[in-house]
Amino acid sequence: MNLNILVLDDDPNIRNVLSLRIKDLGHRPKEAESVVSALSLLESEKFDLILTDYKMDDFDGIYFLNEIKNKGIDSLVVMMTAYASIDKAVSAVKEGAFDFIPKPFNSNQFKQLLSKVEKVVSKKEKRTPLGGSQKVEYFKGLKSKSMEKLQIFIDKVAATDATILLTGESGTGKSYLAKEVHDRSKVADGPFIEVHCTTLPSELIESELFGHEKGSFTGATKTKKGKIQEAEKGTLFLDEIGELPPSGQAKLLRFLQEKQIDPVGSNKSLYVDTRIIAATNKNLVDMVKKGLFREDLYYRLNMFECLITPLKQRKEDVPILIEKFLRQMEKNYPSERPYELEEKLRDKFYQYSWPGNVRELKNAIERLCYLSDDWVLKEADLPENYFGEEVSSPVTNNAPEDVEEVRWEDKVLQESARVDKPSIDGDANEKSPAEEALMSLEQVEKRHIKQVLERVKNLDRASEILGITTVTLWRKRKQYGIS
Repeated sequence: MNLNILVLDDDPNIRNVLSLRIKDLGHRPKEAESVVSALSLLESEKFDLILTDYKMDDFDGIYFLNEIKNKGIDSLVVMMTAYASIDKAVSAVKEGAFDFIPKPFNSNQFKQLLSKVEKVVSKKEKRTPLGGSQKVEYFKGLKSKSMEKLQIFIDKVAATDATILLTGESGTGKSYLAKEVHDRSKVADGPFIEVHCTTLPSELIESELFGHEKGSFTGATKTKKGKIQEAEKGTLFLDEIGELPPSGQAKLLRFLQEKQIDPVGSNKSLYVDTRIIAATNKNLVDMVKKGLFREDLYYRLNMFECLITPLKQRKEDVPILIEKFLRQMEKNYPSERPYELEEKLRDKFYQYSWPGNVRELKNAIERLCYLSDDWVLKEADLPENYFGEEVSSPVTNNAPEDVEEVRWEDKVLQESARVDKPSIDGDANEKSPAEEALMSLEQVEKRHIKQVLERVKNLDRASEILGITTVTLWRKRKQYGIS
């Protein structure tokens, strides 16, 4: 299988070497030097895997991960980490990343990672979409007292036209609950449209929600309906409502009061019959006190507030949710027999606090199903020390690599040296070809930076030779302890 892989790193040397490795393994790489450029690239191209550094100059890997998830991009994401502690990379996995790989990593580790990715991508291609009769109701049937009360409450308010505000920690399932409310409402046959307020550019927020007329601003080449109109006779779910800018808050308030909108560039108000469900993981009361959120809008949204308690406070729901997620995977990916958890893993799932809540549990189950070869979900297929508070780098296998592997690594490192090495004399501490073949990427980079700094005392000139910014050079010096 040939994978399309996006390499995201602010260091051009790392991007070059990784691209060479990927090509050598028969896959197709493309590079991005920043989160902004990667997001732009993802608007027009599809990738099976995104290999991203955890710490970059513009944003970190968690921000990038959340952005692509909010945009509905289903590429697998793998975090590379050296600058940040590995426990943060594990947190990224719990937030939805497929895996992480600690720097420095050798060729065997990289090949094993891509083999896992190939297995998942291959299984995803066989997916059978859920039909309308196979809707998964994540909250129905849960046994905790808080969820039983929630069901009674939802049964009462779902049939009304009232606005509902869903609150709770990130990952508790607010979007799932919003869909269940819609499915039980009078407008269940109408559209259900989800909008992540964090992804709406402030300058386009009014156009996205309320629509615009042709020629109303630069780039408005045709009249466009906003999300509120698109959801007419149905439900509009506004996730992370606390991120809505002041201009959007004012217009949303008017819609909730009068059911009318004013498209950008239009002098005519439109009546729209759309139900609003909003959600947030922030304390809107505190935001109101600080002047960050309109008080009148808060009370309009808060006609019915519904708090979803975190999973750690309702452990009795964990086994039920596990079964729901397993059965959903069986419907999506028909298997020869039902999936099951090995006993020791099931015990750990029941004991674990699930800081990422329902989202983390669902991600873990899906990952294990993708990687299972015998329909038994095993702890070995989770990232190392997944349940621990602190995570250390995996123990490196000291067994010698086979001849073919050494030659492959040697080829990559030689190419890296050819690309990166400035026009300076040889180094007195130069390693033998055999030693170089077994050096990690991190060792190669550290030695190369030291060589340049020993000969070029001006940091701006050194950055120019290395092909990185002075900020990145400062970070690399700190990372490697280079004075």
